[in-house]
Amino acid sequence: MGLLPPLRGLYRTDLKDPDGEAWARAARLPGYRDCRVEAVLLSHAHMDHRGYLSFLDPGIPIVATAMTALLCKAIQDCAGARLEGELCYAVPGQQ
Repeated sequence: MGLLPPLRGLYRTDLKDPDGEAWARAARLPGYRDCRVEAVLLSHAHMDHRGYLSFLDPGIPIVATAMTALLCKAIQDCAGARLEGELCYAVPGQQ
């Protein structure tokens, strides 16, 4: 749907790609590039800032204040199990 920028090397590798063509399609987009991310800075726990962090490679550290991290964990613990809510801990192999 074009909601995530086409940045290869940023996202989880355990998510399913039914036809195996996601990166081939992404390579044709104007913003496509290979990247190496050292960390992500999360300024606060609002959904518009943390909403898609669950799609990131879990090996990429997320840097935040202790309060922001605590709020993110509380939100994840209280929410229903959904991929979009995985932030503090991920469940490998989600579809």
